[in-house]
Amino acid sequence: MAQTLGMTTTEDDNVLHEIFLKVESWLGSYPGAVQALDNAPRPQDYVRVYAGIRKQTTELLNNLHSLTEFYSEKYALEKDTLGEGGIDAIEITLAKLFAATLALEQRYEREQDVGRPKGDALCAVIKGLRKIFRKHYKGPFGARKERGAITALAEQEQRELSFVELALKDALISFRNLPRLFRDPRCALVEERNLTIERIVKNVRRARQRQQKGSSK
Repeated sequence: MAQTLGMTTTEDDNVLHEIFLKVESWLGSYPGAVQALDNAPRPQDYVRVYAGIRKQTTELLNNLHSLTEFYSEKYALEKDTLGEGGIDAIEITLAKLFAATLALEQRYEREQDVGRPKGDALCAVIKGLRKIFRKHYKGPFGARKERGAITALAEQEQRELSFVELALKDALISFRNLPRLFRDPRCALVEERNLTIERIVKNVRRARQRQQKGSSK
């Protein structure tokens, strides 16, 4: 990892120790991040739960409303349990519960994001590791090289990829296709947004060129 950062001399020992502590901190945060980000309820989960409560509340209210006097008057004998309001107070409370649950259900229906990919925790860790690399990297810098439709990463980008890969593997954190994850907006750093826009523009230009070549035949 030290060589990946371009640090090979003993004078960097204190800095390396600081870097390793930062890396360990980010890697150690992964299990908690999974619980907080990836396993947290999503809007569709809230909709499902609140819809169930709303239906149960509706059913209970209908059952109470349909009681005949033979049954409802017996609740008047249970003032010690139900309080002075009796069954009427219970119905009012259930009506308020229904209204609140319906409002929550409708709110999260508007926020539903079915299909949003998981992996927020992994992306948060990757982004943190990339920031560490960018801050402490002392190795050579280069430019990307284009070979037709393929763009080769610059020297510092290749080392950054290796740095993050080594850290994740060392912590036994599973991942797939790290280069693709680097292109995920959730893993990207602010300065990479221009590169992302540039890549999209290039793809559009290439598509237009292919279309023009096809139409000219």
